[in-house]
Amino acid sequence: MGSGVLPTTIHNNTLYFLFGKENKFADTPGWSDFGGGTEQSESFLETASREASEESTGFLGSKEEIKKKLLKNRTYYIDIPNTRAKNVYRMYLLPIRYSEELPYYYNNNQRFLQCHLDETIIKTSKIFEKAEIQWMSVTQLLQKKPLFRSYFQPTVEILIKQQKQIMQFIQGSLAKEKKYSPTIYIMGNSMSSAKGTHSKTHPGRKNYTTKKGDKVFHRKGKYVYRSRRPYYGRKQTKRRY
Repeated sequence: MGSGVLPTTIHNNTLYFLFGKENKFADTPGWSDFGGGTEQSESFLETASREASEESTGFLGSKEEIKKKLLKNRTYYIDIPNTRAKNVYRMYLLPIRYSEELPYYYNNNQRFLQCHLDETIIKTSKIFEKAEIQWMSVTQLLQKKPLFRSYFQPTVEILIKQQKQIMQFIQGSLAKEKKYSPTIYIMGNSMSSAKGTHSKTHPGRKNYTTKKGDKVFHRKGKYVYRSRRPYYGRKQTKRRY
């Protein structure tokens, strides 16, 4: 029984998966997801979050962060039966934003560490299991299938067959993510460049400027309207004496 995570994204309307390559000391070399066996009474989700954090050396986030991302939207997972152990391996798809620099920085970091650390540390530590990561499209999966770990090659076929369903899931998940765009409020009398300023008398209420340029101030529970358009007052009439 085990579980793992496969980071997935869409770039230029193309589906991409982020795979990790085992280091030179692995018994079964090749590419696969970020996962492993369960420990004690872990659930599939807990195992997947922990393994993904460890094997990515934190590049995908902490255990708690990955678990939160997986639970944020409805989960998409693939159950792969293990005939030898008579159990199931569950692989979760993790929707993430595409980053061209992610493999570059991860691979440079691993290359440096594995060249300078003792081999015994690399062999025994989980954080050095993946010597390299790479984005792969569905077309590349067909070409590089023999380069994957032997037990993972049937999973590659499943990913190719389910690419349409996966595409819909990733599109929906990434569309729900709101990009952070802070609103800057300018304190003071000038409001021409501000979306809104907090009222001095009522901090919870906001002053604002209309599309026509008129200023509206919140004072003592009421909104006071001030127009930028010229006001000449009432028409004056001459009084006869």
